[in-house]
Amino acid sequence: MIQLSKRFVEDAPIELSKDLGMDYVRELLSLDRREKFFLDIRRSRRQRAYLRYQTRARQCIVLARLEIDGPRHQNPPHGDDKGGRWITGTHLHIYREGFEDKIAYELHEVPGFSFTQPLELTETFAEFLDFCQVVERPVVQLTL
Repeated sequence: MIQLSKRFVEDAPIELSKDLGMDYVRELLSLDRREKFFLDIRRSRRQRAYLRYQTRARQCIVLARLEIDGPRHQNPPHGDDKGGRWITGTHLHIYREGFEDKIAYELHEVPGFSFTQPLELTETFAEFLDFCQVVERPVVQLTL
């Protein structure tokens, strides 16, 4: 489902902030209009370094989640070299059948994910949308 081309339902500008908390959801739709998705953008007010972009299908299935300066966690055992490994800092969760979104990858381990600088919010957001195949997008603005 992550490979399906998607577009935003609304074309209202998306506002990203380096300093303020953010917690909002935007609807996405496959280009053939058969599947609905959601894009979550979240930044804690207390822990401003942490930022999460996430796409979901069918309300609750997380397809991909980019965590910038995310919390440390351990991957579940799953039969390859990532199983049981601790992941820290910026990383990407990708849906995997049987494990849902529990497995995280360091960014250099993800084929097809070009990621330049985590703190460049608009560029990073665009790269995440590219990875999730969101091809039609509204204007993205950086607010102070």
